[in-house]
Amino acid sequence: MFLESKKTHLAVIISCVFYSMNGLFISRIHDMAISPVIFYRLFFGILFLFYI
Repeated sequence: MFLESKKTHLAVIISCVFYSMNGLFISRIHDMAISPVIFYRLFFGILFLFYI
């Protein structure tokens, strides 16, 4: 039971770190259209959710 609780806390912490780094990634993309940016954000988010 303790391991499951620790896993969920770790997932929340990692997701907060990734979400806070989103501004850094978006600021580096100047000539890219918005649709691929949205697609890849959602794609990697879904992959991460399925991994957990």
